[in-house]
Amino acid sequence: MTNKTINEFEAKLKAVDSRVNRQLFIFLGITLILIFVIDKLDIKSSKVNLGLIFLLVAYILNAIRTVITGKKKVAEEFGVVCSACGKTPKAFFMAQAMRKGKCPYCGGVINA
Repeated sequence: MTNKTINEFEAKLKAVDSRVNRQLFIFLGITLILIFVIDKLDIKSSKVNLGLIFLLVAYILNAIRTVITGKKKVAEEFGVVCSACGKTPKAFFMAQAMRKGKCPYCGGVINA
């Protein structure tokens, strides 16, 4: 695998991360505005607090899901698959597997 291909691959992985970071900051900003409005309206309810906590957890889980699916799509686009075991490396190991050319699971050669 050439350095140019590895650089393109890493750039696309970084693009996925930055897109998710932007979405998370927007969602957190919306949540902070909601908290401010609820505070100014002097609403005191455990249901509202639980709703805000649920909203934050949902945003975070959505961000995690978006990162995983986005990086999986990048791996599929570049054809990152182990020739020995046939697995695609998880999102956390992808850049490392592309640089080394070895599967993080079995040590086989990564086809890309």
